[in-house]
Amino acid sequence: MARYFAERQHADPALWVTERSPHRLSIHGLQGVFKRVAERCSLAEKVHPHTMRHTLATTLLNQGALVALQSILGHKKPETTQLYAVLSGETRHQAYQRYFVQ
Repeated sequence: MARYFAERQHADPALWVTERSPHRLSIHGLQGVFKRVAERCSLAEKVHPHTMRHTLATTLLNQGALVALQSILGHKKPETTQLYAVLSGETRHQAYQRYFVQ
């Protein structure tokens, strides 16, 4: 990331940028990017940036990375982070076996 910021031709601190001024990519622009990627992947459902956030949260939580996920999402309380993710059936079964079955 540091190399990317050092090599680009403008000083806008935003991560998502365009060639046009202002360089900062708008929310609608980012939604358009998601829409085009979803179409290229032949996804039937609409894909939104929040969908990707939820997918990341679920994946990391299922791998036991609650503290890292909390930091990535910018949450102060672990309870807030846990609201974003739903444990998969297999992960739930493993946790049940680990903590409740003697």
